[in-house]
Amino acid sequence: MHVTTGNGGPPSQDNFCEDPTVPNCKIASTNVQSVEYGYGRITAHNATHLTFSQYLNVNGSKLDEFTLVQTSHGPFGGGGVVA
Repeated sequence: MHVTTGNGGPPSQDNFCEDPTVPNCKIASTNVQSVEYGYGRITAHNATHLTFSQYLNVNGSKLDEFTLVQTSHGPFGGGGVVA
């Protein structure tokens, strides 16, 4: 799962559209896309449930929210242990 929030880079709003002349253009793999200023909040409920919420700065309303559930997993592969 990848979440991108914020406008990393330019100081102005960016709709991240390759062709800005296309109305309501958005990235194909995007579920929710907005040019409004906001912030994200992550809540780790327990060892298996994590919720991400995105809020608008202008009025504090919730723009989007999803919960990830991972009931079991094995060891993470490829990484070494740092002592």
